[in-house]
Amino acid sequence: MAEILKNRQFLFDLIQTAFLLTDTHSKILYANQLAEPFFGYPPKELEGQRIRVLFLEEDLIYFLPNILYLTLFKKGFDGEALLRRKDGKRIFVHLLTASFKEGEEVFFTFALQEIQRLKDLEREKAEMEHWASLGRIVEGIAHQFRNPVASIGGYANRLLKVFPSSPKAQSYVSQIMEETGRLEAILQRVEEYVQIPRPA
Repeated sequence: MAEILKNRQFLFDLIQTAFLLTDTHSKILYANQLAEPFFGYPPKELEGQRIRVLFLEEDLIYFLPNILYLTLFKKGFDGEALLRRKDGKRIFVHLLTASFKEGEEVFFTFALQEIQRLKDLEREKAEMEHWASLGRIVEGIAHQFRNPVASIGGYANRLLKVFPSSPKAQSYVSQIMEETGRLEAILQRVEEYVQIPRPA
């Protein structure tokens, strides 16, 4: 095995993704330099450990064994995985596995591309869509309230003209005018809030 790695190491180092080579027992035989920024382990520290060191505890029972099974008996695994770094933080990756035979030995390859930023962008996009739909709802509600409030204010103005000499009527109508003005101010503030652009 050492001879294979020695002869092909320059090829493995050319790969522009994190790359791991394991035996069929998932013991890491080789890790390229790009594995360190991903996982926080220097390549030499990963070598000799089992691949399970990079998987979450809850994924060791079903997910990892299924990946190994697909790699050994099918065409490999091609999908997303949530793995863990040396410091315990989680990292989303796109994982592509394959197996190959050299002499009588079978080896597994693990190629990993970081997609954490993509996941963050997806989350931000979903959040922006949520705010946009909430804004449309609020605008619709504000519009529905604005019409009755304007009508109430208009009728209250007319009442002031109809009962100019009644102090009691004028007191009630003034209170109605004041409250409709307050409602209009609240609606305007809500609409202004909805129109504030989300931070870029």
